[in-house]
This record gives sequence, C-alpha cells and structure tokens, in this order.
Amino acid sequence: MTTNLKPETIEDIVPAKRTPSNTSGTLITIDPDTGFPDFIIINAAYGTGHTVAEGAVNPDEYRLYKPFIDQQGKDPIVGKQPGSKQRRELYPDDPESPICGEVTDYLDQHHYALTNQQIMRLATLAMAAEEHAREPMEIEWTHDATKDNFTITSAEKILTPLPDRLDPIILSEIHPSPVHSLLCGSAIGSQIIQGEISLISDLSNQDSFRPGSILVTRQVDDSWLPLLEKASGLITDLGGRVCQAATLCRELEIPAILGTTHATHQLKSFQKVTLDCSAPERGVVYRDHLPSLRSVINTDDLFQSRICRSISISSPAQALQWWQLPNAGFGMAQIESIIADDIGVHPMALLRYDEIKDDGLRREIDQLTAPYQTHTDFYIDRLARGIASMAAVALPHPIVVRLNDFTSDRYNHLIDRGIFEPLEHNPKLGRRGADRYLSEDYCKAFELECRALNQARHEMGFTNIAIALPFCRSQREAREVLQTLENNGLTRGRKGLEIHLIAEVPANILLCHEFMQLFDRIDIDLDSLTQMVLSIDPEDSATSKAFDHADPAVMEALRILIEEAHRSGSKVTVFGLLEDHRPTLIDYLVGVGIDAFAFEAGNFVRGSLQLTAAERLYHETIPHNPNTA
Repeated sequence: MTTNLKPETIEDIVPAKRTPSNTSGTLITIDPDTGFPDFIIINAAYGTGHTVAEGAVNPDEYRLYKPFIDQQGKDPIVGKQPGSKQRRELYPDDPESPICGEVTDYLDQHHYALTNQQIMRLATLAMAAEEHAREPMEIEWTHDATKDNFTITSAEKILTPLPDRLDPIILSEIHPSPVHSLLCGSAIGSQIIQGEISLISDLSNQDSFRPGSILVTRQVDDSWLPLLEKASGLITDLGGRVCQAATLCRELEIPAILGTTHATHQLKSFQKVTLDCSAPERGVVYRDHLPSLRSVINTDDLFQSRICRSISISSPAQALQWWQLPNAGFGMAQIESIIADDIGVHPMALLRYDEIKDDGLRREIDQLTAPYQTHTDFYIDRLARGIASMAAVALPHPIVVRLNDFTSDRYNHLIDRGIFEPLEHNPKLGRRGADRYLSEDYCKAFELECRALNQARHEMGFTNIAIALPFCRSQREAREVLQTLENNGLTRGRKGLEIHLIAEVPANILLCHEFMQLFDRIDIDLDSLTQMVLSIDPEDSATSKAFDHADPAVMEALRILIEEAHRSGSKVTVFGLLEDHRPTLIDYLVGVGIDAFAFEAGNFVRGSLQLTAAERLYHETIPHNPNTA
C-alpha cells in the first residue's frame, strides 16, 4: 500500500501538471525486495512518465549507494543496466490534444537515458524527499531537456512491509540447479513457485484466466488488480522494478518477473513452468515443475566468536540477498558472474574488435557497447560498478575480491564464437590464474580488469576492497602480477590496499614462507586445495568418492599453511565449498589457529554454531570479537 504526500510537504520539488519532458521515470529509495536501506533504484526512459510508471516499457535501471551521494570525490553509481526503451510518449504542441506515442530512435534505445551527472542530481532530490518524509519513498519524476531541470510529479511513502535486518531469512532454491532457462527479467518478491500459464492478451478476455495460475501478459497496471488477486504469479514482456505492476505484486505478496520482452511469444496457456525469484534483481522462468527447497535461517542463536566470520559470495545479487547476516564482510567475492552475466562478451573480442570478420558477432558487440565511447570502456565500467555494488553492501566491513579465475572452457560461453580461447583437454590445470594474466594473448585483457578494480576502489571510493590472487604457481608469477597491478594503480599499501594470496596449489604449501614475503595475507581455497593435494577431480564420478576435505594429507597441508603464515606475521582465512564440512574439520582448524572463516552464505548459521562449539573445546573464555581478523 502507498499513500500520497501532500504537494506542499516537499517544497520546490512538486511541479505543475503537463510539464514537457524528454526523459522521465520512477525511483525508490530502498531496495524493496531485500530491504537493503542504502540503495536508491532509478528507472528511466524517454518521453512522459506514464510509460515507466505503468510498466509499458523496459526502462534503464540505475542503482546508487546513498552514503556516497553527498561525499566529494566519491562515485555512488554502483549499477547501470540499459533497457530497450522501444517506445516513448510525447506531449503534443496543442495542450488540448492527447498524448501521442512513437517508436524510440534506434540510437536512443541503445544509450542510457540519463547521464551520470543527471543521475546524481536526481538522486539528490530523492534524498531530500526521503529526509523530509523520514521514510523510504517511491517517486515519479520528469526531466525537461530544454531547461535541464528535474521535477518530481509524485512522491509517496512506502507502507508495504519491507524486510528488516532482524527478520528471519527465507532461503528458497531449486535443487538440483537447472541449467537451461526459458526467460529472465526483473525479479519481484523472493519466492519460487510452480504453476501453469494463463496467457491473457488484454482485459477483454480476462474470463479465460484460471484462478491460481501464473498470469502472462504484455504489461500490467492498476486496472489488472482484480486479476492479480487471483494469480499465483506474474510474468510480463514490459516493466521495471519500480512500476505499478511491481508495486501491486509486492502488496499482494506474489512473485513476478517483469520485462522479459518475449514472454507472450514464448509461453503458452496451460504450459507448466517454474518461476524463480529467489535471487534479488534477476528472475528466471524454467520449463516444467522443478523441485525446490525452502528453509528459514534464524540468526538469533549466534554467539560472538574470537574467530572472524565472513561470507563467500559469487555475485552482486548474492551480496544483496545476504546483507541481513551478522557478518564481518565478504571474505571472498568472485567476479566471474559479472563478466558472464552483466558483460557477456570475451574481453579479447573487445580489444581485438577490428580483427573480427564475423558481421553477426560485430553487431552483437556494437549493441552491447553502444552506451560507451569505446568497447573497452564498456568492459571496465560494467565490471567496476559490479564490484562496487558488492563493496557497498559490505561496508563498513572489507570485501576480498578474487581476480578472475575463469578456465578456458568457461570463457567459451561468452560472446566471441570461441575465437580467443584455446582448446584444452584439462582446463583446471591449464591456462588460469596468474599464468593467464601474464600470457601474451591475454595480458591486455587482465589490464582491463585491473583498471576496473582501480576505478571501483580509488575513483569511486570503495577503499574497503582487497584483492586476492588465485592459482599462482611460482614467485616469479606473483611478482609479475603484482607489478601489473601496480602499473594500473593498484599498489600494495596504497590507501590501505591489501593483496592476498589464494593458497590452492602444492607450491603455495612448500614455499609458503617465501610467498608470504610478497602478500599481506593468505586465503585458503579448501575445495581447490583438496583437489590439488589429492589430485582428484570431484566432478569425475570414477574418483570423486575419494575426494575429502578432511583427508589427513589435506589437514596436514592446512596446518603447514597456517603455521607458516603466522610465522610470517600474516593471518589466514579458509573458504571454499564449506557447506558439507564436518565438525571434526572445524575443530581441527580452530586447534591449529585459523584466524577467519568465509562461509558459504546458506551455511553461515550452521557453520557459525559449529565454530563456537569448536572454540569452547580449545579456549576457556572467548573474548569479545571486534571482527578485525
């Protein structure tokens, strides 16, 4: 539910009616699906505000970190996703004539509707409105390009209950994880449902809707409320996260996937599907009814620990999903999902664009990179803002960003037609980690990654970012990678920058003391270390039964790494597929002096309880934990 503020309660913001506008949209001053309070989400498109508010277009989405908005030298824009913006509504020259619609120019469709400066000015207005109301706000706005000014046409307090940090966390997941999806779009709600499709083209044939089914249609506004009240879920072609359809679904507590573009063409009535809105931001539609699990995570029983407890995450969406956990930041954050899902194209295809002969591939790249001056600017900026989004959720705690650890087989899923990756028979032991960064045919791509990290940390202001180097086989590789980082503005110690070594190959164990002269800290990838110590691929059914994190050889390797790191004055974190670890392994790690755990998010509570139980075995008293390990 929402309630209108009276115009006079927001001075100098509420405008006269029918203001001419080139750009317009909606915004909300909180993440409405996770309750994270420090994000502003802006939807923008061309023309009047009706198209965005009524869910009649797929708008751009911008995300800002509120604490940085009024800080000099900080860039709070942690997310920019272009929408198709295929249509726009325009005011006619004659005020008595109705508003008319037209197809948006092709170039405008593939560029951002607002500049960074305009996004900042709009966010400042939103902050003023929220501060005045002292509540999260949902706002409609317009921008007049002739006068270059913004006006807020509607400002409403949000009365729909929002998730709170003290609430139990509801975890839903499809198991086993599906591989192929039918559609994706903006996720509303945090549920997974199975159902049959009711495809309704417009309200004139609403009688064919079957109560309890999943409504599929082009767009939804307030007039669809009676139908939505009978639906179990909603899928639309058009709409953003701050439109009427999104608000209605949150009020009715039904999941929705908006802005899929092709739902009405790809889905059929009576078709069985699974609608997955379990992760923030991106919802997915799968074929058939897939089994799902639902559990409640309650953090009330967690005790203080002398050992630091952080979370291991694999994407910005996962960071946002788990912001409620009482953790000490993100002890390991992967960036591969940003490259795969948000960027989607091989970096060498951007660097060597002029060499590509495939016209179809060139068109795909041109469309993806259209909002940017150069192809490489697209890669750097999208990666930087994805990293910054994770760092924003972690603040004031640190986040350890693992440098890209794609193997060649995973790179082949990106847009490049397989041009820039060699065929490797054993990618896990092939070109990866430090070896990849330094290879002649990839080193320029690694420099783009370094520039993105520099942008997120030093230009945007997220100095809580630390860097971790994976799969480093030798000290020579380590020194050369550190030099490349320094050449791109990432000097160890600059503004407190820590650079970690991820221990996962035998060389890191045998020469641990020598490696630690080059790094600030050691992070142990338990899963990868187990694979390398035992020479077992856990995905190979013939040998996977012998894969055991608690194998005596693995435990001895852990002891050596921890003791050698401590002798060098460094601390140690362990992470990596910890959801199945046994209490005996945690007991052992506590006994040999582990400093920190980065738990998989879904296992944070169980792992924390095992950890405090293990500590009681080794320490008579547990001092208060400042979470600085």
